[in-house]
Amino acid sequence: MPLTSLTRFVLGAMAMLYTTIATAASEYGADYAFLSLTSLSPDFSAANYTIRNNDGSDVKLSILRLPYRMDLQSSPTRKLQLEFTLAYQQDSQWVLTFPGPDEGIDATWTTLGGGLGLLFEQQLAEHLRFTPSLRSGVTKMENHATYYGVQTNLIKDTLDGTLLNWTTNASVTSLGLGLSYDWSLRDRVSSLKADVYHVRVKSFNESTSAVKFDEAANMVTLKADLIFPTRVTLADERLDLVLLFGSNIYFGENRDTLGYTTSYQAGLGSELPLRWRGTPRGHVRLSGQVLWADNLRGWLLTLGYNPN
Repeated sequence: MPLTSLTRFVLGAMAMLYTTIATAASEYGADYAFLSLTSLSPDFSAANYTIRNNDGSDVKLSILRLPYRMDLQSSPTRKLQLEFTLAYQQDSQWVLTFPGPDEGIDATWTTLGGGLGLLFEQQLAEHLRFTPSLRSGVTKMENHATYYGVQTNLIKDTLDGTLLNWTTNASVTSLGLGLSYDWSLRDRVSSLKADVYHVRVKSFNESTSAVKFDEAANMVTLKADLIFPTRVTLADERLDLVLLFGSNIYFGENRDTLGYTTSYQAGLGSELPLRWRGTPRGHVRLSGQVLWADNLRGWLLTLGYNPN
């Protein structure tokens, strides 16, 4: 997390050099690159989770993502979609600076952005599809910090405008390559998906050169989306059960940036048919999942649309 870099920095703040600031800012860029990967879910998503640090300065994150997709081309064997996305993220942390219960920094990072994406799907065999994607967007990042304690305020001028209390914009570009395998249970289609993502985050128009960064991150995702028809009805429509399982695996030289390299998720949900003027228009899904890793615990709530 960005704040993990801050914690390491603050502990040696009185002896800090400008090069230390630049190094920490570069680490922030890698942190943001990895966090961008966590928001690639294709549905309307709200997530809240905590990354635990050994020094007790845990990081709390909240993410809200709203995508909208429209078909540019569609046929039985291929599909091309345009994706519009709005996203908001807030990270907060209480950083212990010096011994004493009243010495510390209350820091909050907020990110607001939007982007466009092209998603392609090509049928390779009866149940196998190739699914590449390209996304690009712009975000605005801000940090706000409040200093508490006599000793902490002595280093305020050193931190302000460098590691803390700054703003910047950033471009986010991601490339994805994937395979999807599906099968049917009665009239519903379940799937297994494997994707590889590469994302690059580059800052521009920074409030200070100390927070300039240009970083990349890589991730493999494995997802199982299992749908089981039931005998339960709601508003005269059949309610289907959904089981969700997944894993995210970071790779590359900076794969342990967030303190873990593999995370897991599992949950369940339900789907109802969506109709327009009597014509079936896919299904609406509501689901919840728990997220965990070595030092991560959280949850994910998704309201989405399944065209099948």
